[in-house]
Amino acid sequence: MNIDISSILYHGKHFRKLKLSDYDIGYVELLSQLTEVGNISKEEFKNRFNEINDNKYLHIYVICDEDKNELIASGTLYIEPKFIHNCSKVGHIEDIVVGDKYRGKNYGWLLVNQLVHIARVEKCYKIVLACKDNLVSFYEKINFKKENNELVLRLTTNMLKL
Repeated sequence: MNIDISSILYHGKHFRKLKLSDYDIGYVELLSQLTEVGNISKEEFKNRFNEINDNKYLHIYVICDEDKNELIASGTLYIEPKFIHNCSKVGHIEDIVVGDKYRGKNYGWLLVNQLVHIARVEKCYKIVLACKDNLVSFYEKINFKKENNELVLRLTTNMLKL
């Protein structure tokens, strides 16, 4: 993907891809504001980071304050290649989180709009985003529409045993 994502958003804040060094400035802690993350060692983070980094369809982005060496927000964009719609692609936006002290300052809006822009550049014919009920109105304000239903099967440890 040849997209310049290093642009300055405003007031010295940057939108960029996740870096391995983000472990040291609180990436795991930021994610824990979204959902259960667990106790991830630096080595585990490095291994998963490299796995994700090797996947040309999976991209994690952050908004950061480089001057303060601080992460503000994060989101994932997965680009799914399809055969339907003339071998098109579907963008999946996942794991959107804005740090507690930065909420209400438009960083979520900026992050999602940057991910939508990248999906457009990648020629995705649609973008799918799942969220909790209390966040539907936020995403509707930035042109997402409720459509269809999403069903989830959460696999427990017992279910994973073959």
